[in-house]
Amino acid sequence: MGGGYWNLGRIPRDRYLEIEAALRVFLDETFGNENYRIPRYYGAKVDFGDVDILLSSKVTEGSDWDEVKKLIIEGLGIKRHGSISSRVFSIVYHGFQVDFFRESHEHMLTKTNYMGFNDLGNLIGRLFRPLGLKYGERGLFFVFRRKTGNYTKVILVSADWEKILTLVGLDYGAWVRGFHEIEEMFEWIIASPYFRSTPYISRKSKVIRKGAKMRPTIQKFLQYIEERNIRCDQPFYLDEDEGIALIERHFPELRLKQQINDEQKKEKEATVLYAKYNGRLAMEWVPQLGGKSLGDMMSQFTQMYSPEELLMMEPAVVRASFIKLHEEKQPETKWRASKSH
Repeated sequence: MGGGYWNLGRIPRDRYLEIEAALRVFLDETFGNENYRIPRYYGAKVDFGDVDILLSSKVTEGSDWDEVKKLIIEGLGIKRHGSISSRVFSIVYHGFQVDFFRESHEHMLTKTNYMGFNDLGNLIGRLFRPLGLKYGERGLFFVFRRKTGNYTKVILVSADWEKILTLVGLDYGAWVRGFHEIEEMFEWIIASPYFRSTPYISRKSKVIRKGAKMRPTIQKFLQYIEERNIRCDQPFYLDEDEGIALIERHFPELRLKQQINDEQKKEKEATVLYAKYNGRLAMEWVPQLGGKSLGDMMSQFTQMYSPEELLMMEPAVVRASFIKLHEEKQPETKWRASKSH
């Protein structure tokens, strides 16, 4: 979290390594070394603002998060502690901020990779945008968006770190070996054929520049690009078909094209269904409906007819069936109203 929760300042590398070693002894004995991860950092990092520790959901099996926090407080003799969020617990250990992240066991590795080497995960994520992909703490995703409405379907492309890096031309072996200097990290990023400097040098990129004020690594990356006058600014975006073809070559088991076709079929069906049956039409058919009464009646109608059945029905039949249901429910509605009085 950058040490901002307690604002205790930064400590030198030697002191940090002592604290990390002591924490690892406690974590090994209390939770087991397979149930926690500390994200990696570059070798020559001179000072630290905090240490992030990911705790597997397995440590809460048979207990709860509060019990885990109690174990930490008592085991480390903690006096100052607090919750940054429902999933992040922070303590002050020997005058240094330590943040514990509760994470599902299946996502431990992907989140550790994302958080590794400071904000390198953020820089990696931007390489996937020209491919129409989204990279984050849970892996690499393709987001299908319908042409109208707010419907989206998030499709997991991969959680395999080597395959993820290889897709954008990053050297997986270099990642495994680690980086000694922060400049090595930056050189590794810009070596990707998908790297473009424009988002970092454009004054229009307010999001990046605002984030740089809060994230030292991003700030140093901006300085690195500007000082070396790095210009990889030729626009590069694959059209949708090219992007999908590239993804399918790297991840054939995903069958992305088939998944997209399935979603497009559902989208067409939803469009046809909406033209036959929606709230606006229902109010035209039965003008006295509105608000809660409209919602209740539409809910009852969709319980009676599945989307598949409605798709097979002619619009006039849908209209007549809805009106009939409303008429059948009128005695029940009037009885409830009279009973309430």
